[in-house]
Amino acid sequence: MELTFRKEDMMAQIKIVNMAVSNSPIPILSNLLISTTHDPLAGLLGSNTDGKIYLAATDLEIGIRVSVDGQVTDGGSITIPAKKFAAMIKEMPDSEIHLVTMPEDKISITCGSAKFKIAGLPADEFPPLIDEKENDKKLSFVSMDSNALLMMIQQTSFAASKEERKNRKIN
Repeated sequence: MELTFRKEDMMAQIKIVNMAVSNSPIPILSNLLISTTHDPLAGLLGSNTDGKIYLAATDLEIGIRVSVDGQVTDGGSITIPAKKFAAMIKEMPDSEIHLVTMPEDKISITCGSAKFKIAGLPADEFPPLIDEKENDKKLSFVSMDSNALLMMIQQTSFAASKEERKNRKIN
């Protein structure tokens, strides 16, 4: 896989997808899936791509998938440690970043004079965002403007409790 993208575009999407990254002892859950197809397993089969870069993360309860504008030279998919990837991208100069996968799930990231090499995990180990059993049921999705959602949350958040209380049995 070979990708080129702008730092600002990637950082904006990493902030969103990192909300689903887990602190689990299961290593794959602390990784981001980077793919050049909407279906990451299709990316394993070749360079079939729609020209977007997709990021995904899950903690097995919440899954988030976003797309980043960029140039896809060679398609594919891999997972990369989310916190390390975010820290690297944040510290890079404001210019185009070049990401290339190498044998044995290694990833090379370059931007100007900054060069990083990091170990990833195979994309086929990444859990699906929607349970395959759910595919038999009718699923419904809602798409909405993020500003409208933010406004709704702000207008109703006053009703949410500010402290958690443990359920207590009353004798």
